[in-house]
Amino acid sequence: MKLTEVLVENENAYVYNHPGNKVASVIYYEGGNEYIAKELALQVTAMSPTYLDFDSVPADYRDSLMVEFRKEMEGSNKPQNIIDQILEGKLRKALAELVLMEQEYIRDAAKKTKEIVPADMVVKGYTRISVR
Repeated sequence: MKLTEVLVENENAYVYNHPGNKVASVIYYEGGNEYIAKELALQVTAMSPTYLDFDSVPADYRDSLMVEFRKEMEGSNKPQNIIDQILEGKLRKALAELVLMEQEYIRDAAKKTKEIVPADMVVKGYTRISVR
């Protein structure tokens, strides 16, 4: 279990401890405001994302998913550019629940989490700790 984080200078942290003291989340961010940091901490607590954004998903994991999706597309008579678009869509859909910024926002399923983050805020990372 990872219990410590090294904070970069000038970074803010918002800590949320869920009632019952079994789950806590920390959001590391620059700019923005504490209200949005709290909303993100609630999101992390509720949805347990694995990755911050698509860029933080390991390439080998993305590649293994793409291999699987390509096998599904074998024998398709579609043009390569259409196949590539379909594959990208399948990848994004498969990763959406695992990626914090791509998850459905817990307070409004019509939005992705990234849509609540203002332009002046950069989410640097998060930590989720749960005790069983």
